[in-house]
Amino acid sequence: MTPFIAALAIEQVFRAQALPIELAVEDAGANIALPPVKRIEIDSGALVEQLARAGAPMARIFDFLKETLSAPAFGGSSPRNHRFLLTVLAGISRQDGFIEILGVSEYGGLLVQGWSAHLRAGTIEVEIVTDRFEVQNLAVATFERADLLNTAKGIIGYSKDASVGTLATVRAIHFRSGDEYLRLDVVNAQAIYLDNAASVAQLKDMLPKLEGPPPVLQALKRVVRPRFPGHETVSTFAEPVRIACDVALHLDGHGIFVSGWLLDPGQRMWLALLKSTANFYARLHPIWARLPRPDVSQGFEADPQMAPLMASTDHRHGFLAFVPRTTPMAANEKFYLELVTKDEACAFLPITFAEDEPSLIVRSLLAGVSLDDPNLERIISQHLGPTVSALADRRAAPETPCAPIGFGHSRPQPQLSVIMPVPAAYRDIDVNFACLATDPDFRAAELILLAAASGISAAALKAQAAFYGLSGKLVIAADGMDTFEAMDLGARYAEGELLLFLSAAVFPRAPGWLSRLTAELARMACPGLVSPTLMYEDESIRFAGQPLDAGAAPLASSARLAGYPADWLSERAPVAVAAAAPECCLVRRSLFQELNGFSRALVGPALKGLDFSLKVRGHGRACTWVPDIRLYALDDDSEPGEPDYWLRGGQMVDRWAFERQWCAPAAIGSLLD
Repeated sequence: MTPFIAALAIEQVFRAQALPIELAVEDAGANIALPPVKRIEIDSGALVEQLARAGAPMARIFDFLKETLSAPAFGGSSPRNHRFLLTVLAGISRQDGFIEILGVSEYGGLLVQGWSAHLRAGTIEVEIVTDRFEVQNLAVATFERADLLNTAKGIIGYSKDASVGTLATVRAIHFRSGDEYLRLDVVNAQAIYLDNAASVAQLKDMLPKLEGPPPVLQALKRVVRPRFPGHETVSTFAEPVRIACDVALHLDGHGIFVSGWLLDPGQRMWLALLKSTANFYARLHPIWARLPRPDVSQGFEADPQMAPLMASTDHRHGFLAFVPRTTPMAANEKFYLELVTKDEACAFLPITFAEDEPSLIVRSLLAGVSLDDPNLERIISQHLGPTVSALADRRAAPETPCAPIGFGHSRPQPQLSVIMPVPAAYRDIDVNFACLATDPDFRAAELILLAAASGISAAALKAQAAFYGLSGKLVIAADGMDTFEAMDLGARYAEGELLLFLSAAVFPRAPGWLSRLTAELARMACPGLVSPTLMYEDESIRFAGQPLDAGAAPLASSARLAGYPADWLSERAPVAVAAAAPECCLVRRSLFQELNGFSRALVGPALKGLDFSLKVRGHGRACTWVPDIRLYALDDDSEPGEPDYWLRGGQMVDRWAFERQWCAPAAIGSLLD
C-alpha cells in the first residue's frame, strides 16, 4: 500500500461524496477506483490534526499544497487559498525563535532582526505571514549573542522583494528546516519598528558582527550603501577614481545609451551602475565597450593622486554602453551613474539626456568610433547598432527650405508623377528632358525634380522645361540629403496616383516603355513594385531582378546576371523577384504612403531600396521584373566615391540593422565586408 495525498478541483465540494473518483496512474494499465468519500472536513485545522496523527510527512504535504494551489485551476493566490495555507502552516510549524526588530530599506523590502535555534546563514525561501501569505527569499546572516544558549544565534534577514505594506502587520516568518517547518514569531508589544533611515543605521552598525556566505553579506552591504544625494560626488571622491559622461540618450521604447570615460588606474572600482530615482538598475561594467581616450591620460598626467598609478601605455579609459529598457520614464525620474569600489565606497554622477537633432547625434556617435577597433563587431551589434537605428528612426521627415517652384503648364490631377533626384554636380538634365519630351507616355505626367539649392539654377531649369514642353515642380532639397531622402521628399509633393522613381542616370532605348510598365502594374494580382531590365551602355546587364529564394538572405549586391551580356536573358514574361530596382520602379502612391516611404532607420542609402522592396513584400504585395522592357542605366560619376568617415560607420550599422530585421543572424565579420 502506498500512502498519497492529492488535490481535486471541483465546483461543489460536497458532490465529492456522490461522485466516483478514479486515479489515472501512468504505466498502470488501468485506472484505480478510490473508495467513496465518507467525510469532508471544512475545518482545515482538523484535517491537519488527522494527518499529523497518521504520521504524515507534513512538511512535504505543505510544499505540495503550496505549489498546487498556486495554479490557476485551483484558484491561484486567492484569499481562500491564503487562509487555508496559513491554517495548515500554523498547525504544522514549531516555534524556533523570535523577531524583535523590523524595518524597511529605501528601496522597499523587509529587514528583520531576532534570534533562532535552527535558521542558518544563507539565502532561504520563507513564508512571511501578515494578513495574507507571501513566499519570498530571505538573505540571512548570523551573529553571536551572549543572552542565548549555544544552540541559538542572532539573525538578520533581508527580503528585497517582500511587499509588506505596514510593518506592524507582520506576525511571523516560517521556514523549512529538514523535515519540518519552523517559525519565528514577532514579539508583539515589544517589537521595534524602524523607518528607512533607522533601518539602514541599524544594519550598518551590525555589519561588522555578521557572519554568512559572501553573497549574503554583499546583499546586506548594498542595503546600507550611500544613496544618491541628487548631485555629483565624483569631484570630492577620496578614491583615485574619476568618471565623466559625454553623451546620454533616452531612446523611448528601446533603451538608454551612455558614453564617456572612466579613469581607474588603481583598479579600485568594483561596480559601475546606471540607476534612477525610480529604482531602475543596470550594471554597465559587464557589458560596456572600452575605447582609447589618450586625451584623458594627458589631462591627468600631472595629477598627484592619479599620475603615480597610471600606466603610460594604457589609454582605454573611454566607454560606451546601450542598456535595453522598454518601459517609459516615470514622472520626475532622474538618472545617474554610480561607482562602487571594492570597499563599498560610492560616488555619484547625475546624467542629463541630450535632446539635440537626432541626425547630428548620429553623425557625432559614428565619427567617434575607430573603424579599426578590433572590437568593432561587438560595439556595433551590442551598442551602436541599437542606438543609431533608434535615433535614425526618430529623424524628422525630409523638408524643403522653400516652397516648390512650378515650371511649365499646370496639369490638374495627373495620373503619374515622375520623381527624379538631380545630383549636385549633374549638368546633363537637358538630355533627360529631351528623352521625356519625345515620349508620348510622359505628355500628361507630372515631373518632380529634387535638387540642392547649390546644385541647380531655378531660372535655367524653367527655361529648359519651357523649351521641351514639360510641366512639374522643382523641390529644393537640403544639402546632404541622400537619393532616397530626396525621393521621399518628392513623393510628398506628388499629385499622381502612380509614382515613378527614376534616376537621372537612366535613359530609354525607345519611347513607349512607361505605358507597358504601367500596364504590368495594373495586371498584377497583388500590385507592389515593378521594374524593367537595366543595361549598361555596353549592353551588359545591370539589373535583371533579384532571385526570389526563401532560403537565402537578400543582399544589395545579389542582382541576377549583373555584368553578363544581354543574350543571357532567356525570360520574356514578367517574373516575381525579391526586389525591384530603385533606379527605376513604379508604385502606387497610396501603397508608398501606407508603408511610410523609405526607411529613416537606416543611416545611408545603400540598403534603403532593398529594404523598401522587402517591406512591400512583407505587406503582401509583389515585386515584379519585366524582362523585355530594357533601359540604359549609366554609371553616375557626379556623386563622390568615398563616403565620409562617419558614413562608413553608418554603413556597418545599417548592415547590422538590415540583417537583424530581414536575415538570419550575421556571420562573424559580415559587418566588415
